[in-house]
Amino acid sequence: MDANLFILALVAFGGGVVSALMGWADSQEPFNARKFIRSVGASILGGIAAVLTIDLSGGLTAQLILLAFLIGAGADVLTNRALGAMRG
Repeated sequence: MDANLFILALVAFGGGVVSALMGWADSQEPFNARKFIRSVGASILGGIAAVLTIDLSGGLTAQLILLAFLIGAGADVLTNRALGAMRG
């Protein structure tokens, strides 16, 4: 695997984890490992999405790293909103 793709996947995963931790801190609820594991899964999907969609032909730039981070965070938020909407 190309090192730049691995970096993008890792940054996107980190974006999802940061989003999950910020959501937990904002909720003021006790830590719930089940919800956190679900967010980790969404973060993995965000990492895959970043690798599949970001064009690295121009090299790895700060903008692409930021984009990967936001893709990971967005994957976590979108997954949590979708699951909340399905629950009613």
